[in-house]
Amino acid sequence: MATDYALLDALAEASGLSSVFAHACIVRALRRSGVDLEKFTRADVARAMPEIERALSVYIDPADLATRVRHMKKLL
Repeated sequence: MATDYALLDALAEASGLSSVFAHACIVRALRRSGVDLEKFTRADVARAMPEIERALSVYIDPADLATRVRHMKKLL
């Protein structure tokens, strides 16, 4: 399976951060989780969600984080 850029774009949009910044943050979190960015599944991203949430928590207000993560999980 090739890299699912549409999924990465949708996750970035759901994060509420700027597209470029969110995309980079999510990609770094996926790498830290051991996800192969050349071929990954929605299940791989789901397993990486705790790391993605940790990465985003630095930049998103705690009051908004749970809602944004919930929106991201709906995409999976």
